[in-house]
Amino acid sequence: MSLILDALKKAEKDRQKNGGGLPSISPIIPDKKISRTRMILWVAGLVAALGVFAYLRFFKKEGVSLIPRPIAAVQKPSQSQDPESLKTEALTLYRENRFEESLLLWEKLALLLPAEAEIYNNQGLTLKKLGKREEARKTYQKALALKQNYPEALNNMGVLLLSEGNRAEAKLHFQKAVESDKNYADPYFNLALIYEQEGNVKMALMAYDQFLAASPEIDEALRQKIRQKKIRLEQE
Repeated sequence: MSLILDALKKAEKDRQKNGGGLPSISPIIPDKKISRTRMILWVAGLVAALGVFAYLRFFKKEGVSLIPRPIAAVQKPSQSQDPESLKTEALTLYRENRFEESLLLWEKLALLLPAEAEIYNNQGLTLKKLGKREEARKTYQKALALKQNYPEALNNMGVLLLSEGNRAEAKLHFQKAVESDKNYADPYFNLALIYEQEGNVKMALMAYDQFLAASPEIDEALRQKIRQKKIRLEQE
């Protein structure tokens, strides 16, 4: 008996066992809801994958940070090499109380103009504002080494000495300052304060008068305060 005949007989027996018909097979009908859900999940997965790819390609690769970075508080010093422009900028920064930035420019100017006393005097003023008294003293000394009778540097050194309680030496600096320039008002005012501390009313009154005479354009409120102080001193 051939193998083909055996296979046919086996198939006939299977047909008869199932009631004489074709084997019962339940067709798979796709569920519309399930199909739609699968489609949504597939699209969402595709979008997520594209998002990851875009981040790796355009952000991480280029090192772009999404966290804002702080801006430096102190700006870089001016790149100008013109001394006059640098002086103007340094003075402007000083008047705006931007002492750190102003100091950077005075230091740059000291390198450009190492023999100019004015640079060291202004550098000393800025250092004093920053609380760097010893450094301020050294720069005043540099200014006076270049120009012994420099009234502004003499006055500023005197103010530094007076703030440290060294009245006698401060007084000598103020006196040298007025001898160098009788029209320079500031040391007269500082001498008046010292004479008051010494109890020398006559010299204090004279120094206040010299200050007022040498500074006709001072603020009127300050002028009135000095006049009132003179009246009190005269009544003592």
